Formats: sequence, C-alpha cells, structure tokens
Amino acid sequence: MGNQTERITEKVNEFIAKLSPSVGLEYEIEELDIEKDVNVKQYSDTWAGKVGVYIFINENGVLYIGRALKSSFFGKRIADNTQKIPNVDLNEWQKEIEDPSTKIILYKFKNEKLDFWAASLEIFLIDHLEPKYNKRRG
Repeated sequence: MGNQTERITEKVNEFIAKLSPSVGLEYEIEELDIEKDVNVKQYSDTWAGKVGVYIFINENGVLYIGRALKSSFFGKRIADNTQKIPNVDLNEWQKEIEDPSTKIILYKFKNEKLDFWAASLEIFLIDHLEPKYNKRRG
C-alpha cells in the first residue's frame, strides 16, 4: 500500500502548498493496523489524543476519509468509524474492516491549535481521492 500512501501524501502536500507559509501546518504520518492497533482496549498515546485527518485504505483503494478535531480526537473518531460509517450498510462496512489489507493512515497535525484546517483538508482529499464511502453533499 506504499503507493497509495505516497499518492495520498502528495495530495496532502498539494493542499498545504496552497496555504500561506505563515500558517505553519505540519504533520506526521502513522499507519495503523486495525487488528493490532485499533481493536484493543488501550489506544496508543502516539495517536489517540491527536488531531488531523484519517484515511481508511485497502488493496482496492481509498475507502473513507475523516477528520479528528480537539473535540473528538483520533481515538474517538476511529473507534466510532470501525463500528459504522453513516449511510453505509453495516455488513458491507464490517467486511471492509475485517479485510486484512485494510489500514488506517493518520496525518497527525503537529500543532493541535490548527485542528480547524482538518475540515478543509478532509474536503480537499474527498474531492481529489473520491473514497468509496464518503458522500459529498451539494
């Protein structure tokens, strides 16, 4: 899935390049294995309490893009989204989650005070990557 992550990262960098350099939006990437990193009682401090954008991917492509803000960090959002996605058949989503190739890519913002940019980045990525389960309104 390295090529998918590279393609997504190129789009993240394209978005950041459109911002003024004074914004200072920087990120770190972390890849999560759903079985090992998410389906556990205790989430890692390296990601659970952070903000940014998360992307479910598997060998078939980009599945879902979401954002984590200070009001609902990665831990809460990912826990919710591994159970269900709004307006998606639960059985279909469970098959995607149980697929061993499904991973979650996190783009963790280094400065959580810039969490409001996550919403814009999420929309930009949905428009450019066309994930299978995101539905744009309008």
